[in-house]
Amino acid sequence: MAALLPHDHLSVAERSDGTLAVLADGQSTEANNRAAVLKAKCPKSSVTKYSEFRNMDQKERRALMSNMNVVYIYHDCIDEAGHGSGQKVFSACEKAFEEIQEIIRRISNDAGSAHVLITADHGFLYTHKPLQEYDKVAKTTQGTEELESDSRYLIARAGTTQEALLPVKFRFDDQNYVAFTPRDYIRIRKQGSTSNFVHGGISLQEMVVPVIAFHSLRQDYTDYQNHREQYDAKPVSISLLTSSRKISNMYFALSFYPEDAVGGNRTQTEYLLHFEDDAGQTVSNTVRIIANKTSTNPPERTFQHSFHLKSLKYD
Repeated sequence: MAALLPHDHLSVAERSDGTLAVLADGQSTEANNRAAVLKAKCPKSSVTKYSEFRNMDQKERRALMSNMNVVYIYHDCIDEAGHGSGQKVFSACEKAFEEIQEIIRRISNDAGSAHVLITADHGFLYTHKPLQEYDKVAKTTQGTEELESDSRYLIARAGTTQEALLPVKFRFDDQNYVAFTPRDYIRIRKQGSTSNFVHGGISLQEMVVPVIAFHSLRQDYTDYQNHREQYDAKPVSISLLTSSRKISNMYFALSFYPEDAVGGNRTQTEYLLHFEDDAGQTVSNTVRIIANKTSTNPPERTFQHSFHLKSLKYD
């Protein structure tokens, strides 16, 4: 995949209704202009919705991806569920997981080798129960003119003040505007709106989004053959850390060390451990170890577990 250059300049412009449009290098970033914005930086690119991609046959999908450096697929079932009644957000999240995995499978099968980046445009806040009136705050705009607002933000002209909202720095260079947001999970009171699903504020849930990188390679590709140790997923193995090999009590503890941290191509692994006699009969309790530590500091990955032997005669 060719490297993508960032936009040179992000700015805002007022629409005819007074709201603000976000521009990337002077171009509108509205949904219907995604292809133009992307092609300005990456001419060999294409944009499609998931609903369109899903209905393509293999020949059409391969034609979409042929000679392209970037193929942008927009998936929006979570947004659609949230902006509706808001009651189906979590089922929409499960559906999104399944459908995105299906996208990756189709791309891998069609393209053979592919780099896939999965991300989101924003996060959201969700509350199962309707908020009480004390969980909402009224706008107290004073000064100049409010331009636009929703449950989690308000944008106004410079000089506007808000007693009940937190002022935040406006992202763009333009000094003609100011922005405000409620604190915590509080919503701005709006007539006739649902407040279960909201976004647009500055909480971590709304601003931090995942970025997942996936690289697909066929087994007969030279890159895979040369670097299969790097690509193949393997379970984390564990070793006995306790140095002594002599047991002198019916009850004792042993320390174990996962040889690798979980991450990359090393996967979380579960082990069931017990002692057996020469005949293969179990003579102790069974201990479960889940090797799931991600720390790169070896001492932080150690486990210690207690065993007890059955009441038998031992050598």
